[in-house]
Amino acid sequence: MVVQIIDWYGDGSVGVVDLALACCAVESGAARWLPTPSGDRSVDDAHLRPTMSLETWRAETSSGHADASCDERHPADELGRLVAVVSGTVAVGLANRVTRIIDELRATQPVHVVAFGACACAGGP
Repeated sequence: MVVQIIDWYGDGSVGVVDLALACCAVESGAARWLPTPSGDRSVDDAHLRPTMSLETWRAETSSGHADASCDERHPADELGRLVAVVSGTVAVGLANRVTRIIDELRATQPVHVVAFGACACAGGP
């Protein structure tokens, strides 16, 4: 499972955690690639900017960055909203892990959860 926290607007207003479980993750990943004037497809950092991986989030929230007395700001402190996007089938074997990840994110701030794709929304195509 690939999990990455993304700051969609570059101003810290909305962070997206993509719980990429299946083929819909390819679609959400492809949304990062925008055509350039030359016709090439490349990442446009003005529209979508990864800020940290889940592992970095875990490391920094468990360190002094989560402490209010710390002078350095944690990147997550600047996110006004955090949205967890579940893209793909949440099978029985993954359900506990997905729940743990969302609970872990909720320990630092409120999280909105969104299902993306036919499998996550309705059980499959």
